[in-house]
Formats: sequence, C-alpha cells, structure tokens
Amino acid sequence: MCSTNWTRTPSRAAVQLKESEEDAGREAEVVALTMGPEDAEDSLVRALQMGADRAFIVSDEFLEGSDVITTASVLSVAIAKIARVRAPLIS
Repeated sequence: MCSTNWTRTPSRAAVQLKESEEDAGREAEVVALTMGPEDAEDSLVRALQMGADRAFIVSDEFLEGSDVITTASVLSVAIAKIARVRAPLIS
C-alpha cells in the first residue's frame, strides 16, 4: 500500500473532526480525493478503512506530470462537482 504518513495523518484528523461534529449533534462527512495514476487508489482505500465516507480519484494519462497549477485546477473542479452532488436543494 502506498499510503504514507502524510496521507494518513489528514485522514485521521478528518475522521476525528467528523466524530466530534457528530457527537455534538451535527452532520458531517469525510470525502477523500486524490489525483494520480490508478495505483493512487491505495491511499483512498486506506482513507475509507480509517472512516472516510466516500472516496474519489481523478486519473487520466493526459494529467500525468501535471504542474501544481493544473493539479489545483483539476482538483478544484472535482471538489465543485462532488459538492454539487451532495448539496441540498435550496428552495
């Protein structure tokens, strides 16, 4: 498994935050997101095992070797799409 300490620590912190929110009676969800080759799935599997509710990977040969600006742009679009799927309807 390629999950390293820098991927486990944020996952652990997110799950702890979710638990404290739920203990306070508030709804919370942990969503893990990564961009990389298919083998990056290992870190998402680990996040799910640690308590994440959902996990997503953005993987495309075209994105291989992306710089930080491209990576940030792709992840921001993915976050927006994930949030829209989960967002409550506003009446």
